[in-house]
Amino acid sequence: MSLKEVSQKQFETGWHSKVKIIEGGIHHVLKDETIPKADIIVTELLGSFGDNSLAPECWKSALTIIKETTEFIPSKFETFLAPICATKLRDQLRDSMVSVFEEKRAVNAKFDKETGEFKYWRPKTWYDHFYVVSMKRFFAPAQPQHLSQFICPSFNEECNNERHNIIKYDIGPACEIDGFVGYMAAVLAKDVFVSNSPYFRKGKYTCPKSWLPCYIPLREGIHVKNDSEVLFYFWRKVSDEGVWYEWKVEYTDFNTGKRETTELQNENGESYFMSMPPNPDEIKSYI
Repeated sequence: MSLKEVSQKQFETGWHSKVKIIEGGIHHVLKDETIPKADIIVTELLGSFGDNSLAPECWKSALTIIKETTEFIPSKFETFLAPICATKLRDQLRDSMVSVFEEKRAVNAKFDKETGEFKYWRPKTWYDHFYVVSMKRFFAPAQPQHLSQFICPSFNEECNNERHNIIKYDIGPACEIDGFVGYMAAVLAKDVFVSNSPYFRKGKYTCPKSWLPCYIPLREGIHVKNDSEVLFYFWRKVSDEGVWYEWKVEYTDFNTGKRETTELQNENGESYFMSMPPNPDEIKSYI
């Protein structure tokens, strides 16, 4: 339902005196000091990887309207990753995305507050992206491991949404890994939670089919030695302009038996960048 439809319904149903629609981006409208403190804050800005729709940054914007008794729904969410080999999916993504990048139809943007203008650039490679996809056929040599946790902010609490994590996977038989599958799980209330992963079965739980997981490719598939460890290095980085991820993998090569490390992917957000929406009043030009 759109804001326009909601506004019309207010007068049709008689609840216009109880509900007020505030139009605008959450990052800016909540700075209005006349907005009363909130009893409950509900957000649906959870992405397939939890924070890839910038839910933590939306929570941070709500600091101005929370009080000691404010309740958040969800109250926290966590992200999980598992190494996989998904040859067909990878081929389909490559066939779909290579032309987009080669023909320079892919564009990233960030807003420069000093100039009031947007900066545009071409992503470096399709491999350095997160993809929300239907994961039907893949092989996972290890179970998902916990990566990050985001908890709703408390009254007068400083928020730091940057993360640096290292996950260890114990690999049994030798295998090929060409990427990782990402899931999220969010706590709605006590033992009530929602997840897009089939691995979670505790408590009052739902796994909506429309909430797909995400695929995080490696630039090249790696051949991992049997009975070895795979380490996944992950960074969530934040600036005034936006948020991006960086990642790399350390593993024991099947052929040489030596420890190898893949290239750092998406360094400085050069390919995959999630822009923070600017205040419309600050925009001087879109070109």
